[in-house]
Amino acid sequence: MEKPKLFNENVKVPSGDKLHTPDDLAAAVEGIKKTIAENQLSELVNSTTNASKKKAALMEAKKASGPKQIHSPWRSVVASPESNSSGRREAGRNRFNETLIEVVAIEGVKNQEVFSRISVPADGDSIKNQHIDVISEKDKIVFTFKLTKPKWLELIKTLKNNPSIISDKITYGHEGEQIYFASSLELIFGKLKLSVAKDEEYNNRRSSYGLVKIELDKGQVDSADLIGEEIIHQLENVLESIVGVKDALVAPDAEAERIYKLNRYKWSHVLPKNRIFSTQEEGEILSRLRSVEVAPGYTTFVEDGRAEKMMEQSPFFLFHNVRGGLASVQKMIKTGALISTHERYRLGMYISGTSSESDIVTGGADGVFIRMWSNLLDRFNSANLSLGDFGLIFAPTILNRTDYYCYPEDRFGQTRPEVFKERITAEELLKTQRRIGHICHNELVFRQGIAVSDVSFITTRSDTDRENLLYSLQNSGITHIGERTLEEAVILWDGKPMSILDKIDPEIKSKLRSILIKENIQKIYDLFNDLKKFLAKGMFTKGKII
Repeated sequence: MEKPKLFNENVKVPSGDKLHTPDDLAAAVEGIKKTIAENQLSELVNSTTNASKKKAALMEAKKASGPKQIHSPWRSVVASPESNSSGRREAGRNRFNETLIEVVAIEGVKNQEVFSRISVPADGDSIKNQHIDVISEKDKIVFTFKLTKPKWLELIKTLKNNPSIISDKITYGHEGEQIYFASSLELIFGKLKLSVAKDEEYNNRRSSYGLVKIELDKGQVDSADLIGEEIIHQLENVLESIVGVKDALVAPDAEAERIYKLNRYKWSHVLPKNRIFSTQEEGEILSRLRSVEVAPGYTTFVEDGRAEKMMEQSPFFLFHNVRGGLASVQKMIKTGALISTHERYRLGMYISGTSSESDIVTGGADGVFIRMWSNLLDRFNSANLSLGDFGLIFAPTILNRTDYYCYPEDRFGQTRPEVFKERITAEELLKTQRRIGHICHNELVFRQGIAVSDVSFITTRSDTDRENLLYSLQNSGITHIGERTLEEAVILWDGKPMSILDKIDPEIKSKLRSILIKENIQKIYDLFNDLKKFLAKGMFTKGKII
């Protein structure tokens, strides 16, 4: 029997001729469950010919192993604090060196469905999100990130005056399967190729703005010693002498993190950049913000308690219509996240959605689109929502993230300044829907992706679709979506909003009545205050308003 493989793990599996009964197979499962992922077990089980053995093995694995989910090929590196600048610099070089050695050592990358990616903490001032991604493609290693707008425009100006620079284009994919992303400026520096997306004068594709790619041909990496002695040194030189980011490989210090936290807070609450907080305000804000890996290999700051406050205001849920049917749902769950168009391209999934090309132009390709449903106005008796065969219902706590933006209508994730200034907060979107009813084309755009662990339910419109999805996921070794079992998480939905609210919170009806009672009391109180004002002004005489 051929051994199943998961990246570079080695797993010993008993030969098929020793598996005579369901009990034998279950015993084998018990022996390997600690070292084999559930999807590997599924491959082993499927290699036997007896259907009863398959069923027995899967049932035994589910009982013995507990919750199982596919491990994503993407992760983030956590930087431990260093006490001084020289220590931080050396630690940064070591982190990138270790990361590079790791991605070079990944076996079977040419056969992987998606590329492996490791996100490493980096410069705290000029690099967006304070991370550099290291991606292992089929034949090359890519260091990629986005610069802040001022630093990007400064770099473009410098490169235009460099006689060694040539005009080129940034593409994703390989020969015979390339997707054009943006026009670029290119420079060869030793073993590295630097590509920078052009500015607005020659490039209207907003999702590329600020993009920097530094590529290394795997064929030029001869040994781990060469990586440490030459490649990291060249990378550091490119980043400092050409890109203009000094100590780019150094993780942000406490002050850089403090500034970045406050900027994320202002951005997510649509506050002016020059807003100054009092010492007390700043302390309270910083105490609520923490760095969290919100999707595999992607970290941002979240604001604890923000979503919970919104949930107290009015019932709502967040949803997404999955395009591409069963295959798209399978891919999303196996990779661990619903990810943006740009992220799909970066990681080797050359799948375009219905508006991928226009999203690249508007800037929306850097995010995933979801909608918010709330409708207190008609007491939740609104018409069914129109969804496709599969849908996703997300945990409301994703609204704690500080990296998403909202529009009350469909703007395709537009980031042009004249449009972006019209964005609103999630609180404002909820308040508006509470006042006027559900706005069917509202949009919330989350940077990069949303983790499968933040999916509360996967909805289907037919029993057949539900059964097919359950069968597919079970055969991949998946038993849970987040904290729910597959049977609990994959639900048949009639499209009625109240059905979802009941699933999210079984006590929703009593809470809704309480909200409506409070609302009516407030209306009576407001009318009473208005009447008092009339009487105080002497505008109410002998039963008439004068």
